[in-house]
Amino acid sequence: MKNKTWILTLLVPMMLFLGSALQAQHRDSIVRAEIPFSFTLAGQSFPPGEYSWVSTEPYTLTLRDQNGRILTTVLVHSVESDTTPDSPRVRFYVEGDRHELAEVWEANNRIGYQLPRRKQATMLARRGTLRTVIDIRP
Repeated sequence: MKNKTWILTLLVPMMLFLGSALQAQHRDSIVRAEIPFSFTLAGQSFPPGEYSWVSTEPYTLTLRDQNGRILTTVLVHSVESDTTPDSPRVRFYVEGDRHELAEVWEANNRIGYQLPRRKQATMLARRGTLRTVIDIRP
């Protein structure tokens, strides 16, 4: 029993330290783009305009309008590219005339942000009726 208590006494502070060290490695990132069409994100529709995507926490992405007002925040996955993009990029899934935000990439970073796909988009992709790529480069 004493042995378990001693191990827990050592492990808990170490886990807390490692967790805070990993959190401290995250840096804020901002990608800005002029989007020429309406699009959806997290079930919400947004008109054409100038937007910025800000990541202040790991695995979250906040959409802001041109005035910096927060419009929505979503959970994201990381995605890695074979090449390092030389400029920021915003990628959309396209279904008919509907555009759904898919990925956000910073310049000079092989790791981007990928949004979870809707179930309907996944089914259309399997059927081959979902055109995947429209890239917007600011």
